[in-house]
Amino acid sequence: MASKNDSMEYVDVIFKLYELDNSIDLIYFASLLQTGTDAYHRMYERIFDVNPAMYFDLIPEDCKTAYMWNKMMVIDLEKYFPLVPDKYINSNVYDMLLKLNFDKYIDIIPVKFITPNMCKYIFQKRPEKLFDYIGLRILDNFNFGNLLTVEMCKKLCEINMTQFVYNANYVYLDMLFDSDPVYYFSVIPKPKLDLHMCNKMFKMDSEKYFVEIPMDLRTEEMCIKMFELNPENYFLEIPLNKRDLSMCRKIFDIDPEKFFTHIPHANRTKEMCERMFEISPEKYFYLIPSCFRTKEMCEEVAKLDLKKYFELIPHKHRTKEMWIEMFKMDSSYVFKYLPKKFKTEEMFLEFYKIDPNYTFVHMDDRWKTQEMCNKYFEYNNNTFEYYIPKKMFTSDMYKRLLKKNFSKYYRSVPDEMIDDEMIAIAKIEMDNSFKTFGIKKYKWSFIHN
Repeated sequence: MASKNDSMEYVDVIFKLYELDNSIDLIYFASLLQTGTDAYHRMYERIFDVNPAMYFDLIPEDCKTAYMWNKMMVIDLEKYFPLVPDKYINSNVYDMLLKLNFDKYIDIIPVKFITPNMCKYIFQKRPEKLFDYIGLRILDNFNFGNLLTVEMCKKLCEINMTQFVYNANYVYLDMLFDSDPVYYFSVIPKPKLDLHMCNKMFKMDSEKYFVEIPMDLRTEEMCIKMFELNPENYFLEIPLNKRDLSMCRKIFDIDPEKFFTHIPHANRTKEMCERMFEISPEKYFYLIPSCFRTKEMCEEVAKLDLKKYFELIPHKHRTKEMWIEMFKMDSSYVFKYLPKKFKTEEMFLEFYKIDPNYTFVHMDDRWKTQEMCNKYFEYNNNTFEYYIPKKMFTSDMYKRLLKKNFSKYYRSVPDEMIDDEMIAIAKIEMDNSFKTFGIKKYKWSFIHN
């Protein structure tokens, strides 16, 4: 019996009976069908066609189709629109709502459902609403580039020119521009201009509009043409990456001092650099690319002001004499950046003559003499143990260490250096904390006597 009820024949039978007696309960017979079957859905579709207004609310939600919802919205749009599932909403629904009650529904239309016809309707009804609501939401979106016509764009410009041109995408701006290039080129913000607009204006009057074109939109062809027309007037108007070597050579020959600083580094030739250095070493040395700073140039600026120019001098041209002079001015800088090839005994001895104590701390132990160590000990007998090599320690140095921290240093004193004064220091320490260390070295065994 179930298989019969679930068949499409069952549906046909029920509706033949309904033709004979339209008082029978169609909803009851539909409820006897198994949920989800084709017959189940077909039954409710046919029931809906009998009388949509009567049966729609009695139909289960899973059987209500897009066809049914659309038909019910035609019957009573305001009643059924809030109830319709999102998947059945489309542009036609919002188009009907807009025409039913413009003021009520204009502000709820999602951008994705806006159509060109809808825009035209809004534009005819109330242009300012098109601008306030739709304008800012679609003007900068390329997916809606075909919604507005030239006339609409012009009207929106009349309402609020600034807001329109700053928010409109290139589709709408190009439409406006093509309708009146001269006018709209002057009102469209520079960041919103595109190559199409700039090319058109340049062809119209290159001398007038070249400087009005944003730097990043000045093409190579434009730049070459303007430079050939008047090098002096237009060289500085050409973007740096468009100033080629031939332009740079030509403009340099016209006025070296005026244009050298505006020539890209990559296009500054050796000849240009040598000429500018001859004009003024102090003024132009820092503008010369490192590869063209010769040894002679470096030596000359070093004589003028070594500290000012030292970091601009290439490493290969920094001489021993320069490092020694720099040491006099800033010893910490020299020890931080001195190249390995200059870290020699000879160089450190030169530094030692200038600043003995600071140099002693940084120099290699191999180069430290007994005289240097004795001198440093006299200068600083609190931290000398960190910088004076152990083999250079004297009896006085060990005595200083023993007084400073006997328990730490007594083991390091060579046997041959132990004298009466050290023994006296040891005995004093015995009365304090020395006993706790457990003396094991033979050389201090006399303390137990």
